[in-house]
Amino acid sequence: MSKLIDKTLDSTIGYISQAIYSEKYSKREGLMQRMDCRIKLAALLVLIVSAVYAKTMDVLLIFILLSTVLAVSSKIPLSFYISRVWLFTLFTAIIAIPAVLNVITPGTDVMAITDFNGWHISVTREGIHAASILVIRTAATSSFAILFTLTTRWNDAMEAMRSLRVPRVFALILSMSYRYIFSLLDVTKKMLLSRKSRIIGKERAVSSWKLYAPIIAALFMKSFSFNENVYLAMLARGFGGKYSAGKKARVGTASIIFLLLCIILPMLLLIYERTYPDVVFRWFIP
Repeated sequence: MSKLIDKTLDSTIGYISQAIYSEKYSKREGLMQRMDCRIKLAALLVLIVSAVYAKTMDVLLIFILLSTVLAVSSKIPLSFYISRVWLFTLFTAIIAIPAVLNVITPGTDVMAITDFNGWHISVTREGIHAASILVIRTAATSSFAILFTLTTRWNDAMEAMRSLRVPRVFALILSMSYRYIFSLLDVTKKMLLSRKSRIIGKERAVSSWKLYAPIIAALFMKSFSFNENVYLAMLARGFGGKYSAGKKARVGTASIIFLLLCIILPMLLLIYERTYPDVVFRWFIP
């Protein structure tokens, strides 16, 4: 049996179980769970946009600290939360590696890598600063997005999007994609498990790869047939192309205060950053 199939099977099962495991955090009695979903979405969008406009390392670190405090107050385990945030940040760090070189970002050399006939490649101070800002900014923005997904039920998130005038088609496609991606993963898991149960002994990698094309084709046909059946079932139940949201609840005072704090605090940080640029500590800059 090919190790690749085993790893694929384990990854699919792990993804499904992790998604179900994450859903339970939205049912806890934490700070973010008690907030109105519409206010929570608007507040976290303000924080994300503010983190995008931040230019210094320490202000971005304040945003990360703020998201961590919100995660702890929402009763989310730090190990689980931080691992999710830095999983996305890791890919950004890999992409940002070329930015530290003088070929991409000229500047003061910190460490020489190679020198050939007057042409050299080195790590620059400005490159380190630019790459660090990109990585920390990604961590700050993704932390708020992940915080929203962990503390919000999917139906509540869809209703909040409709309340904030998100296009109806976008909300409908997003809702259906989220619901049926798990069904597709479950079909994939069963197909891989069925193939694994019919193999005795060790299988060569070449023969294993030859069977991947029929599996992919069968998965495509199953998903296409499943798509048609779901659409016909929706029409039979009176679907008219409109996404129906639930009743809108009144926004509480705590949610309003939370939104005001999420607006005022980032504004103060950005104003202070631009008013006193010499006071704000600039990392990696001489």
